Amino acid sequence: MQQQALHRHWQALITARVGVPPILVNDPLTVEFNYRKNITGQLNQGSFRIYNLNQETRRQIEFDRFQTQNASSVGEQATLPNQLYLPFSFSEGLAPSALTLAFEGNIQKAYSTKQGVDIITQIDCVDGMYGVNNSFDKVVVDSPITTTEVLTMLFGSMKNLQKGFVSDLPSVELPFFSFNGRVFDKMRQLANGGGNSSLTCGDCFIDNGKINILATNEAFIDNGVLVFNADSIIGSPRATGGYIEFDIVLTSELQLAQIIELQTSINSFINGQYKVVGLSGQGTLGDSKVGQNITTVQVFRPIDGNLVPVYSGT
Repeated sequence: MQQQALHRHWQALITARVGVPPILVNDPLTVEFNYRKNITGQLNQGSFRIYNLNQETRRQIEFDRFQTQNASSVGEQATLPNQLYLPFSFSEGLAPSALTLAFEGNIQKAYSTKQGVDIITQIDCVDGMYGVNNSFDKVVVDSPITTTEVLTMLFGSMKNLQKGFVSDLPSVELPFFSFNGRVFDKMRQLANGGGNSSLTCGDCFIDNGKINILATNEAFIDNGVLVFNADSIIGSPRATGGYIEFDIVLTSELQLAQIIELQTSINSFINGQYKVVGLSGQGTLGDSKVGQNITTVQVFRPIDGNLVPVYSGT
């Protein structure tokens, strides 16, 4: 494929500490990356290996999530709660001035090791981990309230996460509402019908620091309907766990819950429009190492085959 030969650029942005400018790392340094994003299961996760950062940068990035504070010296107190988890973003693209955000999350662990002549900094991240693990609430409403009103109220309890797209899911009136626990778990339950089988099920997921709630048959159409065929798919689509999965040359243009269209002559019976439910990217970018850079796309479509296009508003 011609696209495979095109040189791609990258950058990582890390906000390390209060009062310290964000750390910008980019090519020509080399990065090995592997990130996995989905709307149906675990929080999005990413692993990044950056080659030969200078010693001061490595010192600032060094981090373990079990630290109780992120301080530059013993006794120094972090002044913002989000400093327990360091924000991290990874962007890539064909031009340094036109990079696209591929992954955003909170650093869980960052450390450096020597391998041969190289010093490699390993950074492991999870998208929204701080907000999910630190957003607990105790709510008692002893008067009638709708499930939509409950979701709106719970959004206000989420820390360090923004409100993304929220579908107009069917709402029911509850005689009262009582809750004590982790907020995101309750939001997922309510989005999935709240145990009421008569309600339309939806997906509640975090992507790039935003919480989105979509009905199962809704999909984003911000970038139009991207078409994938023999010219853009590596190999052929494959069925896995109730989904269709295929590989393409690395791209960050796709987003979770986006509408795409498959056009393949090998298995033409799977052709049609799908909703992206999983994305993973892996490869190597930089001047000193060359690797195969792949995006794996996992897609789904409702039983009736009909998807409702919506705009994410971002």
